[in-house]
Amino acid sequence: MSSGDDVHFYGFGEPTLHPCLPEFIATVAEKGLTSKINTNGTRLIPSLWLALEEAGLTRCLVSVDGMTDEVYTTYRKGGNVKDVLSHIRAIGDLKKKTLLELQFIVFTHNLSEINDFLAFAKENNADAIILKKPRYWDGGQAQFDGIDCLPATLRRNYTGGTCQFGTDYGLVFSDGTLTVCTADAMGKYAVGNIFRDGARLWESAAFLSARKRASEGGFDLCKQCGYQDSYLRKEVIKK
Repeated sequence: MSSGDDVHFYGFGEPTLHPCLPEFIATVAEKGLTSKINTNGTRLIPSLWLALEEAGLTRCLVSVDGMTDEVYTTYRKGGNVKDVLSHIRAIGDLKKKTLLELQFIVFTHNLSEINDFLAFAKENNADAIILKKPRYWDGGQAQFDGIDCLPATLRRNYTGGTCQFGTDYGLVFSDGTLTVCTADAMGKYAVGNIFRDGARLWESAAFLSARKRASEGGFDLCKQCGYQDSYLRKEVIKK
């Protein structure tokens, strides 16, 4: 990696559960790299936010997915939307350097709460708003008919299907396994282990070959991936 690279501390799990998260972010910042976490916001209390910001966190994405308890828990089982919204309000008042992105995964069941979400994000000092479709890669796409009824103002036009994972990304598991795509939850297409094989595995022929294959849609996983058109709308809020 080199200065200007971006490290994302998330995959299939909740990054704020790790007690060393601020230390990880500080290490990345010391090397001149930017960092991002993607969280459900349940544990993102003000003291943790301040610790992450002090460590040098560049961006934090909080996925909300509902504005009332009934709608929110349809997808976020066991969650408490009041806590999440309360945390975001506090963060909006506290944040200085770390960018706050608020995301709403759009299902049929939460369409009626999109406008409330957009208003909430702007009222609470968010830096960006993201509307996103559910991702799928398990053999078929679930039907979310309501998304097709979204007004044009909430849509994004896609001009190509290029996979950015083929050139920009890789996924490292906690045990050091390196695979080419963040959708490869089981490490089916892993090329090695950075703890065993060294950090230069990123530059190895095996990894570069896997990236090229991904960019051409050559894995079975690629045929089921909805990532390339998953973002309905992303808006950077001008201050």
